[in-house]
Amino acid sequence: MRFKQQAEDLQTRDRLAQEAAVSLYENINPVSCSVMTPPVVEGNSYSDYDGRKISPVRRTFCLITLFDMIFIFLLWIIYSQLSGLTIPEIFDKQVLHYSIKTSMFDTVMLAAGRFVGLLLGYGLLKLHHVWVVGLTTGITSAFLLAKVFLYDFREDTATAATLDYVLLICCFVIGWIEAWFLDFKVLPSEKRYWFLYQNQSRSYQTSHERAPLLAGSAGANYTSSNETPSGGFYSPYESSESDTEDYAGADAAGGGNHHHHRQQPQKSFDSQYIEIGKKALSTMLEILKSKEKWHKEKESGSDTVYGIKWHGIGKVFILQAELELSATYAYRLIIQEINKTPFWNPTLLENKVLQHVNEHVDVIYTVTADVGGGTVSSRDFVTARYVEKRNGVYLSAGSAATHPDMPQSNKFVRGENRVAGYMIKTAPNNPDKCLFTWVVNTNLKGWLPQTLVETGIATMMLDYMSYLRKYALQSLDVV
Repeated sequence: MRFKQQAEDLQTRDRLAQEAAVSLYENINPVSCSVMTPPVVEGNSYSDYDGRKISPVRRTFCLITLFDMIFIFLLWIIYSQLSGLTIPEIFDKQVLHYSIKTSMFDTVMLAAGRFVGLLLGYGLLKLHHVWVVGLTTGITSAFLLAKVFLYDFREDTATAATLDYVLLICCFVIGWIEAWFLDFKVLPSEKRYWFLYQNQSRSYQTSHERAPLLAGSAGANYTSSNETPSGGFYSPYESSESDTEDYAGADAAGGGNHHHHRQQPQKSFDSQYIEIGKKALSTMLEILKSKEKWHKEKESGSDTVYGIKWHGIGKVFILQAELELSATYAYRLIIQEINKTPFWNPTLLENKVLQHVNEHVDVIYTVTADVGGGTVSSRDFVTARYVEKRNGVYLSAGSAATHPDMPQSNKFVRGENRVAGYMIKTAPNNPDKCLFTWVVNTNLKGWLPQTLVETGIATMMLDYMSYLRKYALQSLDVV
């Protein structure tokens, strides 16, 4: 009995010690713990969406199909009443003695068919293809086109004849609205939900792996010994133009995905990444020094986008803005915690570090979301990035690269960042604000003309600033 009591006392002490460790870790490491809080995207939580449950946007689509059937049925009832017939006469003429030349009941049957087919395909079977809605819309369009030529509009009264046209047009339009909503809203949104769900699951797992107080783990397997633990905040040491020894992994605090890390990357690849990163930083600084050649492209509030033609790469866009954040905090949100970017920036599906090369250079992988409801499909980018802090200014620049762990696939069109980077520095006389500069020159490849891509970049950069400010306010409230 005495040994049993001692064993129970030991278990109780272990449990209390573990609870105290959890509480202590949450108090001293709130940033890391906040990764486990399910973010909200576009007003809907995706934290429970794992591809098996019905997403909020799919539920909305199912409600639209129900509305379609009820609305068309009500229009048919109103039309029949205006024809001057009683309910039994309506049923006898329109249903029992149906004729495509004299009856509008077929519009109700079309709506009911769409409801059954779409609810079966996208509600019950949870299909992720457009062929079902394409079939229902195609059948509806073909049938209504034939009915317009065959139906005898002269038999109806003037009022009922007017409603004939309304009924046919509504049936046609609603069918196409359903096709548009599924293809441009439901499927792209669920694709984003799924990516974010996967990223959240990886972040949750990584935060536990890097929390030895919680699970007794020795920590994550890092490629670089200079990386800081998850939740720790790293600010790179000052470095001169020739000093390249004080940048610690840009993704360390964010708990980036290290699934694709190579324990011993080939030196030839490493030297290429370093060279690409340094060249991108040099190009970006040259562009920033040529401010007199910039011309204004677009403006929104205090945010301004400029453009400049640069030899060898084409048109470069430069955004300048002032943020209500310290330079250190802005560096953390924008450059350091890149794996969290898809949580607050809806234009990205994935953003992670593939490999830490050295104290200044890493290789990142980015997947963009569909643009224009699928008009422009997702692109992925592999970028070698160079980051340092020079004379109190945070600098980050990168350019397109290849990586053996992320070869080009048929899933995405591989885009190319010719030069892309940030400069963040403290605002004059106000350490709680910073001046933010963003440089972009990208080629989306595929069939898109580069001139078409360039017309949308300025708008994309201004949208990014609104997403960033919104997320910054939320993160400050959490902290």
